Amino acid sequence: LGVGVDLGALLVYALLLAAALWVLRRALGGGGRRREVVVFAGLSGSGKTTAFLQLYRGSLGLGTVPSMAPNEAGVTIPGGRPLRVLDYPGHVSLRPGLAEALEQARKVVVFVDATATQKRDVIECAELLHNILSDPGVARARVPVLLACNKVDNIRAQGVESLCKQLEIEMGLYRDTSGSLKAAGTGKEVGGERMKLGKAGKPLRFVECPSPVTKAGVSALKGRLKEVSDFLGA
Repeated sequence: LGVGVDLGALLVYALLLAAALWVLRRALGGGGRRREVVVFAGLSGSGKTTAFLQLYRGSLGLGTVPSMAPNEAGVTIPGGRPLRVLDYPGHVSLRPGLAEALEQARKVVVFVDATATQKRDVIECAELLHNILSDPGVARARVPVLLACNKVDNIRAQGVESLCKQLEIEMGLYRDTSGSLKAAGTGKEVGGERMKLGKAGKPLRFVECPSPVTKAGVSALKGRLKEVSDFLGA
């Protein structure tokens, strides 16, 4: 009998210890990939790599070329702690890999070329943005997203509010008409696995998204990235 009691006590102790370890693991982020990286995303030519280099080394050096592989480095924001920043390529053939990068994201900066005013450019950017904001991991963790409208100092640039309004409209249309098409930003099938943004058939607004969305006008080429730095350091 004594042995039975001892075994029972040991079993209870083991279960309690396992439960405690599970709670600790979840608290430390061990239940999944830890969100320790800031992800820069956007279409090719939106200025992601330019901004990345400006923040990383304070200049463009010999300039930039379209990235065909992710760039990752430690970036220290004045007054803040060092951050890992991942500059993910915007080329359409590489976008399926963005989903994996988003699994690590503690914050996301989506760069938008404010001078790309053609309808197809706005639509493509809206699809990418929709698929980032509706990513289940991003939405459930409420990962903050900064919409960095780049090149706003260019005479051909749209205003931030005007551009963001167009993106909201196109995001809503994409949400309502995409059906079973492949998600442009992540390569996943659009369906139950993605978070629904807003209400179908009604205008979509950024405030309806699970992740908080901040908007800003920047000029990466000229190093005017205060809003990005503030967002990263917050």
